[in-house]
Amino acid sequence: PWIQVFGNELHRHWVSPYAYRLGLISGTTVIRLVVEKDGRPSSMTVIDKDGHESLHDASVAALKAFAPYLPLPAHFPEENLVITLSLHYPAFRR
Repeated sequence: PWIQVFGNELHRHWVSPYAYRLGLISGTTVIRLVVEKDGRPSSMTVIDKDGHESLHDASVAALKAFAPYLPLPAHFPEENLVITLSLHYPAFRR
């Protein structure tokens, strides 16, 4: 359930740049996110990117928009949760 809520919130806050919606840019942003047990993101690092910088800014902004996240489940076995996210902005077909 935690990851489902996280994914829903990410999609709700993810706003693509205007140039992307016009079909002018495309790309991918890969982000390494570390979430502490209390839901606080302790690290958010773009580890790979392809495409216009505004795409990467939008990806990071979406993750920051709904932080802190829900606390991790009480039975979560690790100190924190490390997530690698690939946010894709595919090229529009013309």
